[in-house]
Amino acid sequence: MEFQRYLAELSSACKTDKFGLFEGASLAEIEECEAKLGFKIPLKLQNIYKVNNGQSVDRVPVFPLGHEFLPMNDMASIWMQQKDVKADSPDFPWQPNWIPFAQSIGGGLFCYCYTDSSNQISQFYADSEDVRIFDCDIDEFLKKLASEIKSGKLVFDESLSILEWSEDKIWNKCGINRTPTSRINRTPTNISRY
Repeated sequence: MEFQRYLAELSSACKTDKFGLFEGASLAEIEECEAKLGFKIPLKLQNIYKVNNGQSVDRVPVFPLGHEFLPMNDMASIWMQQKDVKADSPDFPWQPNWIPFAQSIGGGLFCYCYTDSSNQISQFYADSEDVRIFDCDIDEFLKKLASEIKSGKLVFDESLSILEWSEDKIWNKCGINRTPTSRINRTPTNISRY
């Protein structure tokens, strides 16, 4: 599984395997989260949560730029909060088909963007007009992150206890587009890539 391979590379880079990962989610926990969301969680994302249901907040964040792996309860709560903000502010860059799986202390989110025809990963910050779209599904996203760690482009900053890229242009080398919010097609089932 790609998540386990990614964690192995992360452990090597951070020189620790103490990420505070929780036991995998049960079928009942997955179904409870889906009931809160009002739709099925895509199978590839479910498979990751069946292995580990998020992480403790007092450990090294599993995802780059200080993004902690969200437990399913937090995933559902954050999704509902974003949905409420979107209802009040239609120009808010979040989309209802974005399932948050990681959050930074500053409120940034990595989301699994699902549609009937494709799946992608987005990174977005509520206080910014920038949205980064990773043109890949969750497994490819994890492969790219592992590759970036192995190549030394994604490094562990011991002073901050986070993974980070040394230059923002690295994002583009990973197949990521920085898309100003105004250029995103706001139709939930069709997120444009530029």
